[in-house]
Amino acid sequence: MNRSPFTPVVVLATLATAAVHAYLATVMRPGEIDLIFTLNALGYVSLLVLWLLPALAARRRLITLAFIAYTLVTIAAWVVMGDKTSLIGWADKLVEAVLVAMLVITLRR
Repeated sequence: MNRSPFTPVVVLATLATAAVHAYLATVMRPGEIDLIFTLNALGYVSLLVLWLLPALAARRRLITLAFIAYTLVTIAAWVVMGDKTSLIGWADKLVEAVLVAMLVITLRR
C-alpha cells in the first residue's frame, strides 16, 4: 500500500469527487443516469484502487501521472462545458485541485 502521509487526503479527495460525479449522474436528467458523470466517477474510483494496490507499486509513478492527467482533464472539461453558477461545481473543482496537489507532492517524494 502507498504509505505516504498524503495518502488519506488523496483517498478522501478522490472519494469526494467520485461521490459528487455519481450524485450529478442521477440529478442532471431526472429519470435517467448521465453516462459521462457515471464514467467519471468510476474512473476516479478505478484510478484510486490502482494507485493503492501494493502489487502495482513498481508502476506507482505512471499511475500517479495518469491520475493527475485524468483529474486535470476533468477540470478542463468543466471549464469548457460546466455550469459556472453551480456551487457544487466550484466546490468539486477545489477538491480536485487539492487532489492534484497531493498527487504531485507524492510524485516528488
